[in-house]
Amino acid sequence: MDLQEFYVFLGCHFFMACFKGISDRRDWWSKQTINMFDGAPFRLSEYISFSRFAVIARSMTYTDKDAPTFLDRFHDVRQMIGAWNEHMEMEYCPSWMNCGDESMNTWLDANCPGFMCVPRKPHPFGNEYHSICDGDGGKPIMWKVKMQEGKDQPKKPDGTWAFPSEFEEKGMSPTAALMCELTSPIHHTGKVVTFDSGFCVKVGIEALHAQGVYGQALIKKK
Repeated sequence: MDLQEFYVFLGCHFFMACFKGISDRRDWWSKQTINMFDGAPFRLSEYISFSRFAVIARSMTYTDKDAPTFLDRFHDVRQMIGAWNEHMEMEYCPSWMNCGDESMNTWLDANCPGFMCVPRKPHPFGNEYHSICDGDGGKPIMWKVKMQEGKDQPKKPDGTWAFPSEFEEKGMSPTAALMCELTSPIHHTGKVVTFDSGFCVKVGIEALHAQGVYGQALIKKK
């Protein structure tokens, strides 16, 4: 596979993701006449064959690291998420105003690692990510994410948490550690981050201030 073919493979994935209700991927390569009431609305055969697409999909992997000796249900994506965060930290400079929130990565399979249901979200089922994005000048650019691992967060054989952040290792509360980890690329810059009411905790705002970041959060009144 060369780079051009890989771009075609990705392009087909992105194109298919624009359409809802097509449960069988093979419909995109069907030889039947296009029907506006059934199947896929377009055909991808002229770009790549289904057999070749399937071979590439089966061969794709997101990590080149060996699995740990303990159970880590996120092993297959952990390296990729870390690499994306590192890339954004190197290549993108956030503006003075940023926004921290939660985002959903839609899954319909309750057996996926870290599966959650967050009713208030437009797409409530799947993986929840804590995320932070640029909030100035209409630039909705996300520049760091952290998956909420929930009950599937792995532990080492000795019972301690695997993969703790540097702020968790310092003994910070979970919320304060999360806020500091999300904002680490802008520490000591004097930039501002706005959070929702779920992050409105005194220790978290103070921890950000100690890292040279100004935090503000919505306060809910009963």
